[in-house]
Amino acid sequence: MSQDYYNIHAYDLANQYQAVDFEYLHAHWLHLLKPYLRKAQARFLDVGAGAGRDAVYFALNGNDPYVVAVEPAATLKRMGEAYSGSLPIHWLEDSLPRLFFTEQLGTHFDVILLSSVLNHLPIWALRPSLYRVTQLLLQGGIVVISLRESEDAQDNKQRGVNNIAIEQLLHAATCEGLSCIYQKEAQADFFGRDAIKWHVFVFQVQ
Repeated sequence: MSQDYYNIHAYDLANQYQAVDFEYLHAHWLHLLKPYLRKAQARFLDVGAGAGRDAVYFALNGNDPYVVAVEPAATLKRMGEAYSGSLPIHWLEDSLPRLFFTEQLGTHFDVILLSSVLNHLPIWALRPSLYRVTQLLLQGGIVVISLRESEDAQDNKQRGVNNIAIEQLLHAATCEGLSCIYQKEAQADFFGRDAIKWHVFVFQVQ
């Protein structure tokens, strides 16, 4: 991941991320999330939490939830901590594929969100990342992954992102024991960027 880009542009990115409502952005899989929001003391892990929008939603809408927000870009993480204020969110500076500090918590999660995270990793790290995520998932939990597909080569280079073929993701997930229970392809970008489309997948352990 190009952490330099996200640290340098942290203020603008934080404003951009926080300007989009969680339920609007994630409307397509919200029906799968609601049972976990109702569950008492459900555990949520937001990997690549950015400025905290999604982690804050889990903290505000869950039933006495336990929320962990992971963000590798230190400046963006600090902005997320400020945004979440006194909410009970445990922030970590950590990253895939290892998630070393997250693993040290000794916690397993009902919902693990990877929103535009895997694009920041080299292709070789795809399976190790999904392996780690699977190891952190509670039985009956879900892994939510959004993939960014972009034709803007310059923007991809600046952000340090790669396009990942859907077939690559599904194959890697199957190899790591994950079954796709929901798939939504080719969503338009919420910021109106014509070169970018989004694909959303929800997985459970087979």
